[in-house]
Amino acid sequence: MERDHLLNLDFDPTVVGIASQPFWLHWTAEAGKPAAHAPDFFARRRDGSAVAVDCRPVERRRPRDVAKFEVTARACALAGWEYRLLGAADALVTANLRWLAGYRHPATICFGRSRWCGCAQSMGRSRWCCSPI
Repeated sequence: MERDHLLNLDFDPTVVGIASQPFWLHWTAEAGKPAAHAPDFFARRRDGSAVAVDCRPVERRRPRDVAKFEVTARACALAGWEYRLLGAADALVTANLRWLAGYRHPATICFGRSRWCGCAQSMGRSRWCCSPI
């Protein structure tokens, strides 16, 4: 599930940088016990704004985890960042992004129609090059 949300961030044209488990928050929870949490992702946007993201299916959010997400949301608000707690990603969007992601690899981008595609030949296939994507 985290990978699906990461893929969404990666395809968001406003996002210019992504970090996985970018920082740890430490605080004293109820009953004086120490607590800590690291959000799943941090994304910086082109306009300078930021978003911290946690991914957890709704059915797996235990009360202790929800408390950590609430602390993270407050810390992000203090820093001027958006905070998102996401459940399962949309299956259709994820399927489409996974398919599109296959064409981001340099081996799929060929230039010119008049020569054999070197990347296809190196993979044991012969085909004419496609036009640039």
